[in-house]
Amino acid sequence: MATPPPPPPASSAPPPNIPPGPEPPLPEAPLTGWKSALEHTGIPKSWLRAKPRLPSRRMMIFISTVSALTGAYVYDRRECKRIRQEYIDKVKHLGEVEMKPWELPRKVLVYACKWPGDEEYDRSLKWFKRNVKPILVEAAIDYEFKNGNQYGSLMRAISDEIRDRRRIEAGLDPAPREIVIPGPPRSPTEKRDRELAGGVIIIGRHTFKEYIEGIKRGWTRGLDKIDEDEVLAKLLEDDGHFDEPKVVSADGDEEEARPKAPAPPPNQIVLSPFQLRPPNAPQSQPKAEQSAAVPAHLNIPPTQIPEQPPLALVPYTSVLGFLNIPLMLWDFFNTRKDVQAGAEAAYAVIAAQKRDFEGPSDAYVSSLQREE
Repeated sequence: MATPPPPPPASSAPPPNIPPGPEPPLPEAPLTGWKSALEHTGIPKSWLRAKPRLPSRRMMIFISTVSALTGAYVYDRRECKRIRQEYIDKVKHLGEVEMKPWELPRKVLVYACKWPGDEEYDRSLKWFKRNVKPILVEAAIDYEFKNGNQYGSLMRAISDEIRDRRRIEAGLDPAPREIVIPGPPRSPTEKRDRELAGGVIIIGRHTFKEYIEGIKRGWTRGLDKIDEDEVLAKLLEDDGHFDEPKVVSADGDEEEARPKAPAPPPNQIVLSPFQLRPPNAPQSQPKAEQSAAVPAHLNIPPTQIPEQPPLALVPYTSVLGFLNIPLMLWDFFNTRKDVQAGAEAAYAVIAAQKRDFEGPSDAYVSSLQREE
């Protein structure tokens, strides 16, 4: 009879640490109240049993940033409405005054031009309509806007307007035909008084420079009608910078550029919208040659220019450039300063708040002349 095998030796190592199994989930308490009623509408139970908790760190940063930007934007736009309404209430009673059928409202001239380096030429026009126009409209003030689309165009327009007025006063040109308005006839003196009582609004210092330069040229230059574009074309005609380059032959000799092909005879000219006149048509002469010669005593500028309408300079700046993006963002959330500046300028024009123009002193002018 075989003997049984000996038992295995007892090990002295401790038994392995076996983690306890997961505890069975506690039974969920039934929903009560309005939650039990919403449970039957199809809303998941996890939504109804959810407890409020603090958002994560990233979500807190996002919520804080969005809330701060939204609050700054809403506060700025609310202040803009408040400031605009404040000045509207000050001048609203002027727009309710009744006028007679033949009376004309007060009219102001608004000048603006293209900001240097800005491709959008009517940005100052939009600024005027947003910040100044509402106050003028509520006060029943009429306005005429003149915008310079190119650099120097406003200066030339003002200079030509003054020159045409001087020619009419000197008897060189007939007075333009005006629209007949019902009522008593108005003399030139009354029209001039209406212009002086209206005033001028200038948007920005860049417009002020062109306005002053236009007045200077209009009153200091002669009365001859000169087309500046034709004068510039004549100066560039013989400068040699835009001539066709000479052709170098294979032998190294310089040859003149090939002449252009002769124009076709008149009977072979193709009628085209791009060719409205035959090539052999005589060129028009400059306007200065067509007009009659102006007497020498009329070309002498006056010793003192006549009285000018009151001038209101409105501060305006257009921030451009990649490096100025922080300033653009700052201005986006601080448009109330533009509304305040435009409303104050409009109220000053409406209330006829004016003072004498004080130029530089004689000592200052003499010091500049010595430096030159």
